[in-house]
Amino acid sequence: MGIRLIRILCTLGPIGYLPAPGTLASLITLPFVITLSQVGWVGYSVTTIALTILAFALCKRALPYFAVTDPSQIVIDEVVGCLFTFMGVPMKAINLVVGFIFFRIFDIFKIVGIARLEKHAGAWGIMLDDIAAGILANIVVRIITS
Repeated sequence: MGIRLIRILCTLGPIGYLPAPGTLASLITLPFVITLSQVGWVGYSVTTIALTILAFALCKRALPYFAVTDPSQIVIDEVVGCLFTFMGVPMKAINLVVGFIFFRIFDIFKIVGIARLEKHAGAWGIMLDDIAAGILANIVVRIITS
């Protein structure tokens, strides 16, 4: 796979270069989340793990072509974080709204130790904070909407 395609995948094409790229990437992931939820919990989980591994590999390959350690243009990590946010969560409008809001809050403000995960080198730092934000948002959705 060529570096141009890898960068396109990591940035979701132009999304990574627009204002608020993480929020936009999270927002455009929601229709995929809804569609993916139709395959059931096991299919959703397997797909999420597979996409997490793929995203990690893509970030690792793309990172040397950016000037900073955690480029805001790379937004595939937000896609993965959203997938974790809604894993096993019923697809109801309230769950989507609450999950989206809390995922973005946890991802932006890096609370509850998430900031430490971002300090890991390379693709680990890019991916782990979003996965943690997604897991925490998942827990919040379950608590608030149960």
